[in-house]
Amino acid sequence: MKSYKYKLTPLTPIHIGNGDSLEPYEYIIKNNYLYKFDVSVLYNNVSDVNKGLLKDSMLKNAVQLRQRVNKFYKEDYGYTAKIPTSIEIQNLYTKNLDKIGNQLLIQQFICSMDKEYIAGSTIKGAIRSAIVHSEGAKRKDIDYEIAKKPRIILVNGREMADIDKKYFNYGTVQEDPFKTVKVSDTVGELSLGVGQVNVHTVKDGTFNKGVPMYLVCALGKLQDENVNSVSGTLTLSDEMLSKISSKYKKLTLQDIIKASWDKADAVIKAEKAFYMKANFLVGQDLYERLDQYFDKVDKTKCMPIRMGRGCGMDSTTLNLVNKNRTPKTDPKSRMLFENKFPMGWGVIEFVE
Repeated sequence: MKSYKYKLTPLTPIHIGNGDSLEPYEYIIKNNYLYKFDVSVLYNNVSDVNKGLLKDSMLKNAVQLRQRVNKFYKEDYGYTAKIPTSIEIQNLYTKNLDKIGNQLLIQQFICSMDKEYIAGSTIKGAIRSAIVHSEGAKRKDIDYEIAKKPRIILVNGREMADIDKKYFNYGTVQEDPFKTVKVSDTVGELSLGVGQVNVHTVKDGTFNKGVPMYLVCALGKLQDENVNSVSGTLTLSDEMLSKISSKYKKLTLQDIIKASWDKADAVIKAEKAFYMKANFLVGQDLYERLDQYFDKVDKTKCMPIRMGRGCGMDSTTLNLVNKNRTPKTDPKSRMLFENKFPMGWGVIEFVE
């Protein structure tokens, strides 16, 4: 068994959701900070008169409840999270406090005991996807027709599973040698921020912004040089591999690192071409900066990773190595944080 400590640094905003959204009465935004709290704590701290007003609003009027929560809450009452927001989010919150049609739902980041983290399973999935992509690039028979959902998912799934099994030389899920790869959840404090995310779509030669979403994200180094890194452990268990069978391909750390660079290089090349065709200079500039950052790291100890919400079809499927890929079937949209940053990029450094 070989274990490698890793340090993960987000480079662009990363959102890994837990399926939950903050209800408007579970938070307020003041002075460009989101305060997350249990409404019962607020209720227990206010006067009897205000208790009655809150109770009345809970039963009758959601907008009024939101307004009263905003009015009555004080930082001294405590909070489970205090997260920076952009000025735009603060202004949007203030503007929409009294609007019934805008619920201001904020999608949360996965957390445990009120502490956000990146799951080891998410990192492991990105690693496996990189290995399958790298192997797929060597084959000449990745040739399938892109179709609308849900068939596209089924087709991509079959192709990826086929490459996966041939690379690792196994037949059934029970025999899957990738079980020998273990990645721990991250430990440490992510630098979080709340921002607006839009799907931007190329249509009629213009880059159009879609309906906004509001996400808690781990902020990236391309946004703020001082963001935190988090850490964890990757373990490769030769002992477990031998218990399954001696015939399976042994996976090394260098295999993982090389495959991750192979895939990232292909994705970045495709992203640059997309933003150039869309004539979106901000996107072009961001990928130039990402490229420059990757050029400076030690590629024997570091590897790129892309994960979470908004990674897109090229990052999660075999589209870039599909011989039947055409401009017509290529994805036409991208998800951007604050109309600028592509989602999901980070760098992992393996440390002694």
